[in-house]
Formats: sequence, C-alpha cells, structure tokens
Amino acid sequence: MDRADQGETNMPTKRKRKSRNRRPETKDWELHYLRHGEVINEGRIKRFFINAKIHWPELWELLRDQILSEWAAKHPGTRPFAWWEFDAPRQPIGTYRGCYYDGDLPEPRLKLKGAGTPNHEALNYVPRFCFGLPATGYEALDPNDPPVYESEATYLKRHSLLIEGEEERADFTPETIQVQEQDTQKLNTVN
Repeated sequence: MDRADQGETNMPTKRKRKSRNRRPETKDWELHYLRHGEVINEGRIKRFFINAKIHWPELWELLRDQILSEWAAKHPGTRPFAWWEFDAPRQPIGTYRGCYYDGDLPEPRLKLKGAGTPNHEALNYVPRFCFGLPATGYEALDPNDPPVYESEATYLKRHSLLIEGEEERADFTPETIQVQEQDTQKLNTVN
C-alpha cells in the first residue's frame, strides 16, 4: 500500500533551506568594534569576549570587503581597527626573538621625530599597537617636543596598500601624539 491509499496526500511542505555559508547576524556593537576597536555601551560578558581570538578573525573574514569599501569611501588613506589587527603587514620574525609574539605583531608606523620612547622599548612591556601606533604609553615625554609619526596614508602608500583613487583624497599629514596632563605630571614628579 502506498501513501495515497492510506489517506495521505503528496502535499508540498514548507521547508526552510539552511545555507551552509550563511553569515551569522552581526550586531551593531560587533561592527563598531571591528571598525573602531571600542565597545559601545555593552555589558561585561561582551567585554570578556572581545579578547577571545576565536570569534573576531572569522567575523572580520566574513565582513572585510564590505567594511573596507565603506571605510575607504568615508576615511580615505586610513584603515579600520580590525584591518590593523588582522591584515596589516607584520613585523619580521626575529624582531622580538624568543618572545611568543615574535612575527605576530603589526608593523608600526614610522616615528618621524620628537622626544619620548614607547614603554615597550624602554621597559619590560609587551608591545601593543593601535592603528599602527604604540599603545603602551611613553617614557621621557617632552610636551614641547611630542612624538610625531607618519600618517596612516603614508604607511599605506609605503606598503603599496592604497586602493585605487584613494591617494588623491587621503591626508598625508604626520600624526602628533597628544601628551596628556598625567604624562607631564609623571615627568615633574620626584621620586
């Protein structure tokens, strides 16, 4: 006996097809983090997952082209936070010989002039960079001669990474590190 004889009909059913390559729903705070490296108004649990190296590379891989094209249109000669974290040229292996991060860190922007040494060069700090600039603070800062670094546009041009038509709209002005009041207070403190 077949199904029709048992009273069953061959009615079409509504089935949802699941795509294997379907992109997960991306939340606004995740997009903001990939663009700017900041968490906006979210709870502790999300701050904890920011440090996980599992979620972010895959999410960046999925959204890279979309974010980069939008970013370059609005901010020519610069790159979003995730580009610096995952795609920027890396420092050569041997820069930090024997350290777990050797060859894994983005190549920083060049320092052009100014007084002040990044903490990772002067003290026992693990080097960290944000948008190609040292993010560990500075030793021996002089508020009258702050460190000046090449612009993001100059960095991108030096590495032949500018997108077509981007160079004409980019700002190649070097970037001066802003000396904070607490930095100058440290300089004036006698131990």
